[in-house]
Amino acid sequence: MRKILQAFTAVLPHVPKDGRLVLAVSGGLDSMTLLEAAARMALKNVLVLHVNHNLRGQESKEDALFVERAAQKRGFAFSGHSLVWGKERPSQAACRARREAIFAALPAADRVFLAHHRDDQAETIFLRLLRGSGLDGLQGMAAVQGKKIRPFLPLSRQEIRLAATQWNLEWREDSSNASPKYERNWLRLQVLPLLEERRPGFAERLSQ
Repeated sequence: MRKILQAFTAVLPHVPKDGRLVLAVSGGLDSMTLLEAAARMALKNVLVLHVNHNLRGQESKEDALFVERAAQKRGFAFSGHSLVWGKERPSQAACRARREAIFAALPAADRVFLAHHRDDQAETIFLRLLRGSGLDGLQGMAAVQGKKIRPFLPLSRQEIRLAATQWNLEWREDSSNASPKYERNWLRLQVLPLLEERRPGFAERLSQ
């Protein structure tokens, strides 16, 4: 738990005095830990932002309601965005683009806190490598990138899960995360565990 709060504290100077701390919360383990950390630090001027992609029917609606209630319980303002799709087939890239548009529309002084961690970083680098990215892309995600701040990048998924368990948090499980048809899930579920077994600490070294 101490590591979680320390990581959060380390990036707070990047939030302008006149800006809000916007927490991007999906309802999953990582983002709920992000939300709880902000609450335990008694931070002010916090907005919890949830994007409902409307891809999983009732499950998506329940995620949105879960996050709204969690924000209210902690005394934070809540903003929900429900995406509407036309005839286009909503891909992961399309969802990401719509989220980025929502972030971009926030006031310039606001900072969006995302719950990406060290394991996400390793997955991102591998995905970019598979797609033929150049050296810039292989640098991975930045802890501070414009409006976006990622306090958990130095932390592993296991460390975040441990804190969530110790804090007795509840979270939602996205059923689509279990499907290896998505490249990121395939890496997370099948490829990276093999590399970690062969070379323990691989994800940490790659992220560094």
